[in-house]
Amino acid sequence: MQVSVLNRRVSSNLGALASAGWRPVIGALLLTSACLHVEEVAIEDLPSYLAPVSGAIEVSARGRAQDIGVSYLMREPYPAEITVAAIQERIPREWAPRSENYLNPGIPTAHVRGWTSYEDRTTDPESKVHMWAAQWDNEVGDILSFTLLYRSVGPFEERPGAPTTTVFQVYSSVSSRASIERWKKAAGVPHDGSKRIQQEVRLTEGSRETVAAEAGFMILRPVDKEPSGSRLRSALTGGVKYYFDEAEILLNGEHFRREGVEVTEGPSFPKGTYPMVIVPLTEAGSERLRDWSSANVGHHLGMFLDGQLSQAPIVKSTLDGSVMFMAQSPEEAESIRRRLTADR
Repeated sequence: MQVSVLNRRVSSNLGALASAGWRPVIGALLLTSACLHVEEVAIEDLPSYLAPVSGAIEVSARGRAQDIGVSYLMREPYPAEITVAAIQERIPREWAPRSENYLNPGIPTAHVRGWTSYEDRTTDPESKVHMWAAQWDNEVGDILSFTLLYRSVGPFEERPGAPTTTVFQVYSSVSSRASIERWKKAAGVPHDGSKRIQQEVRLTEGSRETVAAEAGFMILRPVDKEPSGSRLRSALTGGVKYYFDEAEILLNGEHFRREGVEVTEGPSFPKGTYPMVIVPLTEAGSERLRDWSSANVGHHLGMFLDGQLSQAPIVKSTLDGSVMFMAQSPEEAESIRRRLTADR
């Protein structure tokens, strides 16, 4: 399994999951693998604004109904001014630029902050990614997204300020309002998108939260790429070895709520669409995750299923509320839901 994102907010740049080793942690725990019901889309059938820019190679387009994802490679020195201009010139007037990420309220798009960068320590060797991620919406509520990614591969004597390569990946997608609303609901995003997500578990006096059925089935704990302290036991995921202390547990079944565990259809991107399992946290679990993640930004959080490490994303922001991830298949997603809810 390959990991991408942790917590409730879902990255709009999900097309980037198709890129080997790219694992941005923005808001949910996602696992990538087998495709669902998407089909190849002929390049000539794409809307003009999604058609590959001149010079594109390795073009791939897949979609289902009104949801389409396109990916391709380009070669141009950073910051790809010609490509960015070509993309923007194609956008029809009915698409208005968004200042905030539609699934991550409060996170500015490239229309506001331009290019951003982050270190990806989940790859071996580690790498640095420079990213341009912009979004538009129309009056109906559909979302158009473009993400450009340069990946500089280490090891580095000094962190590069600019990409060390001229090759970059372009991911674009158009998502229908119906899909957007479904993902927002799954991620707990306010409908107006104006506030940062803040899911709360509200309990009336005398009520109790019903926790997950199997306390040891799903465990979240800190992991490192190097042995340290008591973290001496190792496990592999995505071809990378991580070290952990089996006695060190951040969250287990006692922190996951049975109510609200659900399987929903995930977003579409060039390599397919994946089932998504949403696991809400208890009040205590949400507090534990929030406190730990706020003090451990840049560190890895391992997710173990039945004692096996399945993923180890990097924490890139304070997390709370719920854990969300994509399974390898609808069958796996449903199995996880049943294990957590005792709905057999």
